[in-house]
Amino acid sequence: MGQAPKREHNLHIFGGFTMADDIDAEHGLCILTHSRTIQGSWTSIRPRGRDGCQWWMLAAHDAREEFTGDLYTAATDLAEVSPAPLPQLIAATDPANVQRWQLRDRKPLKQWSQGRVTLAGDAAHPTSPYAAYGADMAAEDGYFIGRTGMVPSS
Repeated sequence: MGQAPKREHNLHIFGGFTMADDIDAEHGLCILTHSRTIQGSWTSIRPRGRDGCQWWMLAAHDAREEFTGDLYTAATDLAEVSPAPLPQLIAATDPANVQRWQLRDRKPLKQWSQGRVTLAGDAAHPTSPYAAYGADMAAEDGYFIGRTGMVPSS
C-alpha cells in the first residue's frame, strides 16, 4: 500500500474494557446497538481466567478538527442512548482504560496476486480499525484463497 493516501471516514471510536463483576452482562455475547447517529457494542472477554467486557462507541467527528475532550466523559455521554448494560460497563471502566481512534482506510489494491504470491487482509485491502474488520477480512480472504485449491503445499 505504501504511500497511498488515507481516506477519512469522519468517524471516531471510544473504546475500553472493564473487569467489574457486579454488572449484569451475560457472558459469551457480543451485542451491537445503535441510534440514528451513534453505534455501540460490548463483548464479553475472559483474559487470564477472569470474566470482563470490552466495549466501544462510534460517532461522527470531523477529522479536520482536533479532539480535545476527555475520553471517558465523551464515551459516557455517547452511551446515554444505549441500552443496559453498555452505560454501566463504561461507568465501571477505569478512565485509564479508555482510548480513542479515528476511522480511516486506504483504497484496495487492484491486483492482489502475482505468480504464487497472494496478499490477504489489510495488506491487500486495508480497513479502518473498527469492529475487527481487518481480522475478519483476513480470515475471509484465507477461506476463499483456500477454496481455489491453489495454496502451496508445505
